[in-house]
Amino acid sequence: MPALPNAWDSFWKPGRHTAAALSGELATTHLNHWWRSEMSAIAGQFPPDGGLRAADLGCGSGVVGSIARDSLSTRNLSGAALVFVDRSPYAAGAAARSGGGTGLVADLGALPLADASTLLVLSQFGVEYAGNQGLAEAARVIAPKGVMLALIHDRDGGPALECRLNLSLFDDVLSTRILDAARDAFHLGFALDKGERVNRSVETVRADLQSRMRRFDEIIRAPNQTTAMAFLRQARRDLGIMLNRRPAYEKSDIFKWLDNIEAELIQSRDRFAAMLRASRTQADLQAFASVLPASRFDCEPITRVTMPSGQSVGWRFCLRRR
Repeated sequence: MPALPNAWDSFWKPGRHTAAALSGELATTHLNHWWRSEMSAIAGQFPPDGGLRAADLGCGSGVVGSIARDSLSTRNLSGAALVFVDRSPYAAGAAARSGGGTGLVADLGALPLADASTLLVLSQFGVEYAGNQGLAEAARVIAPKGVMLALIHDRDGGPALECRLNLSLFDDVLSTRILDAARDAFHLGFALDKGERVNRSVETVRADLQSRMRRFDEIIRAPNQTTAMAFLRQARRDLGIMLNRRPAYEKSDIFKWLDNIEAELIQSRDRFAAMLRASRTQADLQAFASVLPASRFDCEPITRVTMPSGQSVGWRFCLRRR
C-alpha cells in the first residue's frame, strides 16, 4: 500500500495510533517553557502600535503560535495578526482555530507571504523540512526590525538519534512482510468458513505466517523503549488477538485494521526519513547565515537547546532584520 499523499496530515489528526499521540510529554513541556521564556524577551522589543504580524511556520499543533499570542497579549500587543502555516490542512486549520489566527496550507519552501511582511517569524521543527529554501523563505518575509526565531532539528541531538532507531525499526518490520502473510491467513480462513475452494494449503499459509511472525517477534524483543516500539508491540498484540479469535471479527474490520497499520508504518517511516534529511549541524546553519546580506540581517550565535538531562533537542537559530 503506498503512503498517503500527505503523511503529515495523518500525523496531526488525533487518534490512539498516530505518532503525534505518542509524543513525549517531558520534551513537550520543556520546550513550551523554553518558548515562553524566549517570547517573554522578544515581545518586549516591539512597540504596542497594534500593527504586528506574526507567523508560525510548520505550525503543527500551533503551540508555538499560541505561546506567542499569549506573550504578545501581556505586552499590550493583543491586536497582533497571527498566521499558522503548515503543509497539513488539518494542522493549519486546527492550529488557527485554537490559536485565534488564520490558517494557511502551504509549502514552506514557497510561502504565500509578501516580502518583509512579518515582524515575528517562528518555527519549531518546521522550516528545515524545506531545506535551505525553507530557511531562505522565512528570512525573506521578516519585516524591518523583525525577528525570526526557529528551533531546528540537531543532527546529533536526542530526537535525531531516536529517529534513526525508529527508521531502522520500521524498515526491519516492513521487510518481514508480516501484514501480507496475515492477509493471506485471514483470506484463507474466511474462504474455508464459506466452504470455498482455495489455491494454497493451510499448512503452507500457516508456516509462512509463523516464520514471519517469529522474525517480527525478534525485532520487537529488542531493549528499545521508543514510541515507535510501543506502537509495534501494541500492533503485535492486536494482531495476535485477531488471529486467535478471527471468527469473532467482521472480515471488513480486520482488513481495514491491516490497511491502517500498514499505512501508519509507511507514513511513519517516511516521516522519520524526512526528519533525518531536515536535521542540521551548527556548521550547516552558519553556512546558510553567511550567505545572507550582512547589510540587512544579523544572526545571533547558534546554540543548542537542551533537556534538563543535557541532551540536545535542537538548535536555536535567530535572525534579526535591520
